[in-house]
Amino acid sequence: MAEPAEVVIRPAELRDVRSMRNIDREAYRTPWSEAMTVDQVTKPARVHLVAESAIQGVKGIIVGHGGVLFLHDEAHISTIVVDGRYQRQGIGLVLLHGLLEAAAATRCSSVTLEVRASNCAAISLYQRCGFVEVGRRPRYYEDNGEDAILFTLQQPV
Repeated sequence: MAEPAEVVIRPAELRDVRSMRNIDREAYRTPWSEAMTVDQVTKPARVHLVAESAIQGVKGIIVGHGGVLFLHDEAHISTIVVDGRYQRQGIGLVLLHGLLEAAAATRCSSVTLEVRASNCAAISLYQRCGFVEVGRRPRYYEDNGEDAILFTLQQPV
């Protein structure tokens, strides 16, 4: 993996929704609706972060985002996505660390997430960060019937 890109991680705001949706439309066959994206940014029991480029010339451009939902003492990472032009620069890792910090701040006992069985890069990232495969959700993704792998991280740091 390359050195982490120069990014600033900050809480997402309503003004970021358009950029977030643009990234999602490029990355996903069936992206969330605008209403769902707004909910991720505004509803309680959630933290949604954006990664902004800090490189001169493209400073302030949103290059990725990620979200986590909280339920009781558990956290669930709902999404981590990086603009295709900025992938493999460590931005996903920086977003993941930000979400794990948010989970630790709420004293969550565990963090869960699902990932497409074919997403080898994401699976590798999660395993390097201590996530353990705990199951599969058969035909979880409606767009193509692909399985999801369920990962859990106990006592996030």
